[in-house]
Amino acid sequence: MPSRPLAIQFALLLVLAVILGSAANLFILPKDDRLAWVEDWGKYVEAKAVEAGITLVDLGQVRDIIDQRKHMVFDARPTVDFDAGHLPGAISLPYQDVEFVFQDVMILLTPETPILTYCSGEECDESLQISEFLLEQGFTNIVLFAGGYNAWEAGGLPTE
Repeated sequence: MPSRPLAIQFALLLVLAVILGSAANLFILPKDDRLAWVEDWGKYVEAKAVEAGITLVDLGQVRDIIDQRKHMVFDARPTVDFDAGHLPGAISLPYQDVEFVFQDVMILLTPETPILTYCSGEECDESLQISEFLLEQGFTNIVLFAGGYNAWEAGGLPTE
């Protein structure tokens, strides 16, 4: 019999956690930090990039950008992922460390420097966050590759 009241307590605790978590998401968190209840996560990054005025590029355009070497290419993934493989010529600029790492990179840039950002793939928003950060810093020529490293690798293209 003692297990039944414990199960009821657990169920009540779970319901309370869901209610409080939902309330925090709806009313306490800033709008940009809220979890979306219903959204096409496959197109989330693309939609937010367009909304922010960031140009999107596809795999073919990224191949040209990499071949021409006219853009600074920033990989927004964690350093461990970057070290495991990245687009040719890319520089690691992990979003979680952007304020520290960016100081080392900014000496290479002018506000007009062409910049390409990418992360893992379509459901990864770190490249979007890096792009928005760069916009806030005054950079004006930013393109985002939403397909990211996964699309590059799936295309059989070379990595470093």
